[in-house]
Amino acid sequence: MKKKIAFIFGTVIVFLFCSAAITNAQWKDNMGGNWNNPTSASIGNIINDQLWNRMRAKARARAKSGATATIEVPTTPTEAPRKTPAQIDAAVRFRSTGTQLRTQAIADELSAGGTPESKKQIFATLSTLLTEYEKAARAQGKPNDLALAITAALVYTGSIYNGTPELEDSRIMEIRNALAELAAEDGIFTSMTDRQKQELYETAVISTMLAKAGYEEAKKAGDAASMAIYRNLAGQTLQALSGMPPEKVNLAAGEQAAAADSFNEPVAAPFIQSSAAPIEHWVILRAYRDNQVAAEEQYGGKRVRITGPVDYILVENGKQVARMGVPAWSGLQMFCIFASSQKTAVANLVVNQTVVMECIVRGDTGGVRRVGNVDLGSSVGRITLNGCVLK
Repeated sequence: MKKKIAFIFGTVIVFLFCSAAITNAQWKDNMGGNWNNPTSASIGNIINDQLWNRMRAKARARAKSGATATIEVPTTPTEAPRKTPAQIDAAVRFRSTGTQLRTQAIADELSAGGTPESKKQIFATLSTLLTEYEKAARAQGKPNDLALAITAALVYTGSIYNGTPELEDSRIMEIRNALAELAAEDGIFTSMTDRQKQELYETAVISTMLAKAGYEEAKKAGDAASMAIYRNLAGQTLQALSGMPPEKVNLAAGEQAAAADSFNEPVAAPFIQSSAAPIEHWVILRAYRDNQVAAEEQYGGKRVRITGPVDYILVENGKQVARMGVPAWSGLQMFCIFASSQKTAVANLVVNQTVVMECIVRGDTGGVRRVGNVDLGSSVGRITLNGCVLK
């Protein structure tokens, strides 16, 4: 069985906090001096303008053909010809020097003021982490792959900074493939030498490991101050890679938008709440019951954080869907369609469980007469929420 990329990031804590020297190191939230990334603006443009459009096009082509193999998205007359797989790999991979180029510099910064023994242990730990990541990437058939390293960094640090669930491995690889195609077509890494690519690769991997390991360990210990430090490190990694403010780099939000694609929802649905408190789901139901025009103005097409009990879970058109509890006065039903990354989490839901989730409000999508094998006798209004992610 191949090692998964998530597996190696999941083992970081075991390596990173297993020694007293690492635990007692003065972990910094500023690694700005370790970045030398001339491509951030180009990567940011891909994320904002092209990445999800490319993934949507592939998904549509795959659905239309019914195939499970890799789909080549046809070009339009105004587009340049797509790159071949060999050209794409050549554009995002590098020839390694055979040695680690950035590990010592990062270890020196982290161990500043420490003892010679602690410095040696920190270097050894970071070196091991990078080696283990490389083994996992090689098992995926992506050795020395800058696109995969950048994708993993954006996904995991974005999850930390924005407080969103991590994507599944299959989605990470889909994003990597789309990003690699676009990077090859745009020539993003053309001006970089193999050595520069390797340096960026190593810095992205190590920075991500530090942020993820530290954040998870601090969260487990209930250490809010340390969680804030590692969230800041995750934000710096996002900004260094993308050239954008970290709050604007959220691949989980893109996953939500992809799940909502069949309803033509915007890629970046505005979040209407300034408060962290979720809205009771019946508040939205009542708003649509009382005045649909006003409800659409307030909620339609916007991202909301809601809470409420799950009535039951079903699969509808290949998607995981939960119907929320229906108050007796409602006359409406609420169906929540989950992002594909939520499959495992949704599988663990039980009837009457109260959940908190973020979704994009689609609004009234038409009446429902039959639910499963039950004939309701008359059509009941259906309020649909898309791209839902459990919190």
